[in-house]
Amino acid sequence: MTDLIVKVKCAPGVSPPKYAKDGDSGADLAIAIAEPVALAPGEGRWFPTGLCFEISRGWEGQVRPRSSTHALDLEVGLGTVDSGYRGDVRMFVRNIGQVPQLIYPGFRYAQIVFAPVGRAVFPVVEELGESERGGGGFGSSGQ
Repeated sequence: MTDLIVKVKCAPGVSPPKYAKDGDSGADLAIAIAEPVALAPGEGRWFPTGLCFEISRGWEGQVRPRSSTHALDLEVGLGTVDSGYRGDVRMFVRNIGQVPQLIYPGFRYAQIVFAPVGRAVFPVVEELGESERGGGGFGSSGQ
């Protein structure tokens, strides 16, 4: 498989994202702030990464939490970076713990994964085809 080339523009003092280990699917994203920021329990806030990407059409960037972030009583909101977006990629971080949490400059709370994107067409129809599940919702498969 050929590597995807994603051009990145870095704010002063910000390094480009990097993969921690060979074979990792996500490249780490750090917070680009000058001073630590306190988040009260339940509080969430958008933080800059200082990174702007040029993603090829037909691809997207998916901002996701790193697996270690939840262990810190922090939650990172999922996000999509469309191929046409050229602004700062930000991450939403929420304190899900019971005590205030400090958000530190340069700490890697999220990662970005690049994935191909298909585009759908939406013909309007009167009826949909049958399926085994039908209109069954949550729990319809048994467990």
